[in-house]
Amino acid sequence: MDKRQSASDLEAWFRTQNGSLHPDIHVSCSKSPGLHFSASNAIPAGSTICEAPHSISLSYLNGLVDDKYPVFQTRKNDFAIEAIGFWYLMAQYINRATSFWRPYLETLPPPEEGIPTALAFLLNDASNDREWLEGTDVLHTAEGRFEVYERYYATGIVILREAGIDTEPFTWHLFLWAVSMFTSRSFSSRALRPVDGNKYWATYKDSPTNRGRRQTVLLDMSHTPAADLDFPVLFPVLDAGNHDPKASAEWNFEQGRFGLVTHDSYAAGDEVFNNYGSWKPNAELLMGYGFCIPNNEADHVLLTPKAPSDVLQNELRAWLPGYFAPDGTWWSAKATFNLPLVAPPTAGTEMAVFDQLPEPLLEILIYILRHESELPFAFIPNPREYLTDSSFKGNQYLPFVARALVGSLAPKIAQIQPPTTAGGVPKEPANNRQHYAAIYCAGQMAILQSLINALRAYTRSLLGVPAQRPGPRFVTLEGLLEWTCFGFGPSRVQDFLSGIKASSGSDDMDTLRAAGWEDDVFVLLLCAIYLWSHGEGGVRGGIVWPEWMDAITPAVNSQDTMDVEMTGETGEQAQSLLALVFNAAREANNENSFWADARWTPALVARIGGGMIARQSMTMMLPSIDGGPDEARLVVYLHVSAVEACT
Repeated sequence: MDKRQSASDLEAWFRTQNGSLHPDIHVSCSKSPGLHFSASNAIPAGSTICEAPHSISLSYLNGLVDDKYPVFQTRKNDFAIEAIGFWYLMAQYINRATSFWRPYLETLPPPEEGIPTALAFLLNDASNDREWLEGTDVLHTAEGRFEVYERYYATGIVILREAGIDTEPFTWHLFLWAVSMFTSRSFSSRALRPVDGNKYWATYKDSPTNRGRRQTVLLDMSHTPAADLDFPVLFPVLDAGNHDPKASAEWNFEQGRFGLVTHDSYAAGDEVFNNYGSWKPNAELLMGYGFCIPNNEADHVLLTPKAPSDVLQNELRAWLPGYFAPDGTWWSAKATFNLPLVAPPTAGTEMAVFDQLPEPLLEILIYILRHESELPFAFIPNPREYLTDSSFKGNQYLPFVARALVGSLAPKIAQIQPPTTAGGVPKEPANNRQHYAAIYCAGQMAILQSLINALRAYTRSLLGVPAQRPGPRFVTLEGLLEWTCFGFGPSRVQDFLSGIKASSGSDDMDTLRAAGWEDDVFVLLLCAIYLWSHGEGGVRGGIVWPEWMDAITPAVNSQDTMDVEMTGETGEQAQSLLALVFNAAREANNENSFWADARWTPALVARIGGGMIARQSMTMMLPSIDGGPDEARLVVYLHVSAVEACT
């Protein structure tokens, strides 16, 4: 049948079923945009576009009362609730010539035209399409749903056969078509929920005495599990409105009726739009409807951080029970967060990126970082405020939160790569599926890159010579030496460099770095600063040591030698560096040299200097001193206060 005639027949049927359609709005059909609402005259804002009676809705409730298909009532508990809706729609489509919904079914895109949603990317004949979604969240979600639907189908076929129903017409392709009709066209069961809170829900079946009319059946839903009260519902004609995220539309719920009101005005000849939700991201649109919107402002990427360790999970269960499944295991799906596109940061606003990240995500990362630093669990009621606190209480974790996020986001960019030809040339989309997949992937790449750039801009903003810029800073070895000279005096720095030269043969930082000494010198310099800060006369250099150090360092001025057993690779490295310390002390031949300090022990080297490198450092690309390309440099995150120059 001609699609335009089908649309006209649907409109006529709708009106005969007590449906209300604005007199100047009609159901139309064209190649593009397909079935839609069109205005024959001007439509003022505030007009009711369409209002449908509950009696024409199609959902699993109809299957429960349809005398032609008693299997859905007698075997209800053997189906998933949403699956009953799929099977019932299939049964109606197969027998559409005699179905109450025939005019509606004849306007739906037929199964032979393909599956309109993202499930189509997984079909055997769609291998060229699938590559356009490789590495994306949509493909991962589609694969998970595909497996669920395979189970629904296998179970349903067995049930129908046992009920004596011929299952040959109920093909797998038709099942996926039915799924897609519900995901792309359905409304929430809220539309059917009794507005007065009555326990009886009205559903409908063919009247045995009046062909073409519906008989009301009341179902007591008071003992129905809450999950079974949330199901998709098809409303013929109401689903003809296409999506425009800028359209102003409102749903109208009344007893026994469900309608759509527009708050936009339309001219004669315009298409009249619905709004499926102003903030639907492209992933949801592609998954459920089969299309995407370029530059979708509602777009986001999904991020699931690594699961906390078992020990930390034991601590979190009491405080964050929502992240755990009923069996007590970590529920990664509940710990998946939406991350938006962020604006490029400007000088002085680099920290703003953390205002745009979900606070629960920041909270989980804080707990993981604190646990990795061997700190006892402590509930943090205001994670964002805690992280951005200028006192370094929580700020000490901020750049490592940024690093963890970049570490999780960067691989997603590598996974989402547009398909190329054998010669490496980017392919052009060959059909609508590929076209929309390309739009979706481009949006994902833009969001990922914006987040990574903003987070890296934040960490780079912390670079600086602490003698010139006090506060939380990432410092290079040269920067730390400069600050040490400023805060502790040139003589102590000279004593330090002399000891380094005694063992390495050089005190030039470039030479030492080229020889692979940079990490070792960093460890020893941090130990030296610690010893100088905790020596006689109290704290002189203004370093706020990180929180994790409180549990492993002796009290100020203590003579505790920190003699503890050091084993494994850490102990071997500490012993190796301690040999350098002893050699420096011999070369200095001066009992006042800090190299001769009795507090030098393997534990001091491993836990203070080594601990700072392990927990407070990262590698960052920095401009080279000679003006060449950027080079990877080790930097350490410190919080230093302003100090007067020491001579």
